[in-house]
Amino acid sequence: MVLDLISTLNLTGVRVLKGVFPEETGGVLADCLFRLCHIDVDVYQSAKDILEWIWPRMIPGASIVFDDYGFRGCEGITSLVNEERKRAGRMVVYNLNGHAIIFKTDSSARG
Repeated sequence: MVLDLISTLNLTGVRVLKGVFPEETGGVLADCLFRLCHIDVDVYQSAKDILEWIWPRMIPGASIVFDDYGFRGCEGITSLVNEERKRAGRMVVYNLNGHAIIFKTDSSARG
């Protein structure tokens, strides 16, 4: 379905990676810099693994969108985002649709 959508929209520069991220596929992207990351997992550890991998590769002003913030059954996401709120170099906002967004505000904020 994803490949069909890419084709229908005539997108270029798109690569679909199959596997567990970041363990199996992170190496393909290790030298990339990012402006946006959308994390749509429901458990704390999976989200934390992604966040720790991508954060040092994000440019200042970049954002990470988390789905399911504040939702029942996704308490791990809520906990992780709330922990991040206390850390330097980031600004955290959320909306009533269940999205939390972390903006990277400082290039020296590595972890």
